[in-house]
Amino acid sequence: MMKNQLVVTAVRCLLTGMGLILGLAVVMAASREGSPVLAAVDVARVKDQSIWVQGQLVDLAGPVVTIQSDLKAKRQLLTEKLELYRAQAAAVSEEVNHKRQDEIDRLNEEVKVLGRRFTEAWDEAERAGLGPVRDQIMTTVQSLCRRRGVQLVVSMEAVLYLEPDVDLTDEVIRRLDAASGK
Repeated sequence: MMKNQLVVTAVRCLLTGMGLILGLAVVMAASREGSPVLAAVDVARVKDQSIWVQGQLVDLAGPVVTIQSDLKAKRQLLTEKLELYRAQAAAVSEEVNHKRQDEIDRLNEEVKVLGRRFTEAWDEAERAGLGPVRDQIMTTVQSLCRRRGVQLVVSMEAVLYLEPDVDLTDEVIRRLDAASGK
């Protein structure tokens, strides 16, 4: 069977539910006939270990991180006040308890507002920048695969076993970082 026929057979096996192992076995057989037709990339590791990706995420996440920090501090303050006021509720006057309840209500509202701001900032960061970061990762993977003759790339999340020379993750990280000068 020719290499391209093997790749088509493997993809059909994977897509028709004939099984990941059977499909990968066919792809590995095709790989033995020349350059590998299959490769895998651990996208989560690329995101975690690429200096370029991390830099992009920091730039995008600045406002998100600030709001998240404020939200965490406000939640902590609310929790501390609730615990303190509950412990002292019986020992103070009804008027003090009402004032404390008003303070708790105000803090609770501030937490809700910060929570909404956090969600909005996160959504905006995703719209503004995660798409281009993802696109650059994909462009890098595609370029590398064309150069190597790889015809099928799978996510590491779908892989049970992989020969190290078929894992493109480290090279993708190197290329992303080299292209950015980092």
